[in-house]
Amino acid sequence: MKKQKIFFTLLVAGQMVTTVYAQNWLTSGNLSTKTDTLGTRTNQSVNIITNNASRMFIAKNGNVGIGTTAPAFLFDVQGPGNASMSFKSTTGTANVILDRFNSTSTAGVNYRTNGVPYWQTGTINNDNFVIRNLNLAAPALAIMYATSNVGIGNNVPTAKLDVTGGTTAADTIATINATVGYVGAFDVPAITALSEPDAGYGIGVAAAGGFIGVSGASTFIGSIGYADAGSTSGGTVYGIYGEAGIATSSVGVFGTAGDGTNQYGVYGITANGLADTVGTTKWAGYFVGDVAGARYFNFSDGKLKANIQPINNALNSLLKINATSYDFKCSEYPSLALPAGKQLGFIAENVAQVFPELVKDATSAEIIGKDRKVNHPSVAFKAVNYTGLIPVVVEAIKEQQKLIDAKDVLLANQQAQIESLQNQLNEIKDLLVTEKYGNINAQSSLAQNVPNPAKGTSSIAYMLPQNKSGIITIVDLKGNVLETFQVNQSGQVEISTSKYQAGSYTYTLVIEGKVISSRTMVIVK
Repeated sequence: MKKQKIFFTLLVAGQMVTTVYAQNWLTSGNLSTKTDTLGTRTNQSVNIITNNASRMFIAKNGNVGIGTTAPAFLFDVQGPGNASMSFKSTTGTANVILDRFNSTSTAGVNYRTNGVPYWQTGTINNDNFVIRNLNLAAPALAIMYATSNVGIGNNVPTAKLDVTGGTTAADTIATINATVGYVGAFDVPAITALSEPDAGYGIGVAAAGGFIGVSGASTFIGSIGYADAGSTSGGTVYGIYGEAGIATSSVGVFGTAGDGTNQYGVYGITANGLADTVGTTKWAGYFVGDVAGARYFNFSDGKLKANIQPINNALNSLLKINATSYDFKCSEYPSLALPAGKQLGFIAENVAQVFPELVKDATSAEIIGKDRKVNHPSVAFKAVNYTGLIPVVVEAIKEQQKLIDAKDVLLANQQAQIESLQNQLNEIKDLLVTEKYGNINAQSSLAQNVPNPAKGTSSIAYMLPQNKSGIITIVDLKGNVLETFQVNQSGQVEISTSKYQAGSYTYTLVIEGKVISSRTMVIVK
C-alpha cells in the first residue's frame, strides 16, 4: 500500500531545511485514534488539485472556493460552463437548510447576473417567506408564517390572497390577469371563487372600486348572475342584485347596447316555460314604482296571431265597468311603492267580470336585505292590462258613431218635414199679410237658405219693394234673437254656422215692423 508523507520546507539561515511534521497518510484511508488535521498551521491557503488543476481552494481567511482560487464568500462555486450543485437522496430526503440566528436575521437565496443582485428568496421578520425584487426594493410575493396568507405586491397580506397594485401604470392596470388557453373544453373559468361557510351563506366575490366595482367584458356575455333555487332565502333568489347609494342621480341597473341590427339595452325573459299562460305569475319585467319611457310597442304582427275575431258589443261592455277615483293603501303595502294621492282607474274585480282576459293574478317578490332578513313579504294581488282596453274603446267609439250617424239621418228627415210644414205655414202667412197690407207682401220674398241643412256657411236670398228696407233676424227654438241683418231691395246674407250649435233655427224677414216671411234653417256639425 502506498504511503504519502506531508513535508514542510523552511528557509533557515539561507539554507533549505526539510522537516517531517506529520504522520504518513494512506491513499486507501487511515486508521485514526484521535481527531486528525489536514491542512496548514500557518497563515497559508490550501489548494486541492487534480490533473494539475485547482479543484477546491481553501483560502487562509476560511472561504472555500470550487473552480476559483479567490473565493469571495464562505462557499464560492464558479465554473467556465454550467455551475451546478445537486443534492440527491436515494433513500430519504435531500434538503438544503438555511438556518438564521434570530428574527432580525435573514435566511435567503440571492439571484444575480454578472455579480448584480436582482431577486432574493428567503425568510424575514417573524419567519415570513418572501420573494423580493431587489432592484425595486419591494416584495413581489410574501407568505405569512402565522396565517399562511399570501400577498402579491404586499408585504403584510391580511387575506388568504392579498394583491396590491403598484404605483406605475404597468403594475396597476392589470392587478390580476388570469388567462385560460386550453382549447380542449368550453367555458373553462379563468377564476373560480367559492365562499360557503354554511348553506345559504357566503359571498363568492366581493369587489370595490373608486368608479367600477366589477367590470365584465366578453365576445358573448360580459357578466352573468345566477342564483340557485335551493337557497335558504325563503324561496326568493336574485340572479343580479343591483343597488345604488345616495347621489344626485343613482341607477341600480344600467343597460346599453352597441351598434347593430338588433339592439337591446335590457332584455328580460321568463325561464322554464317561456309561454305566458292564464293564471301564471311570470313577468319578464317587474317594476315597483313609476315607469317612464319615450316609446312603447306591443307585439301586433298578424303572423303572430290566430283565431282573429271582431270585438262585438264593445259599447255595452264598456258601460258595465266603472271608472273610479281612489287612494292606494300605501302604508299597508310599502313594498309595492304605490303612488300617493288621488288616483283614477278601475277595480280589477269589476273588470274581470266583463274582460277576464285583461286581468291577471300577480305576486310581488319578497324583498330580502343584505342581512338575509325578509324586509317585506310577498303580496298577492290582481293587475289590469289597461292597454288591452284601447281596442275595446276604439270599437265602442265606432259603434257610437254609427248610432250618431243614424240619428243625424233621422233628424235631417224630421227637419225636412218641419221645413215643409213651415213653408206651408209661411204661405198661409203671406196670404194673410197680402190681404192685410196689400201689394207689399207680393213684392217681397224670403228664400230658403242654401244649403240646408247647413254646415260651415249658408246663404239666404231676399227681395224687398222699391225704396223699402227691413231686417232679417235669426231666432233659436227658445225665442232668443241670435243675429240681425239690415237689408234693402234685393240681395242675400251669408250666415257662418260656426258660431251656432247644431239644431234648428228660425229666420224672419220684417219690413216696417211687419213680419213678411219666416223659414226654418237646420245647422249640423
